[in-house]
Amino acid sequence: MTKIDPQKLTHVIIDTLIHRECIQRSGLYLGTEFKKLQRGVESTSLICRCQTHDLSKLNNVE
Repeated sequence: MTKIDPQKLTHVIIDTLIHRECIQRSGLYLGTEFKKLQRGVESTSLICRCQTHDLSKLNNVE
C-alpha cells in the first residue's frame, strides 16, 4: 500500500477546485454569449458540461 502525503493531496485538491472554478466561469461567459446569438441549446449544454467538469477527480479520492 502506498503512503499518501496529505500535504501533496491537499495541493492537488486545491488545484483541481481552482481549475473547476476557471472552467465554470469560462463556460458561463461563453454560454451567455451563445444565448445572445440565439443558440440557447448550445448555451445550456455548455454550462451543464462545465458544471460537471472534473467532478470525477474529486470523487473516490484514495
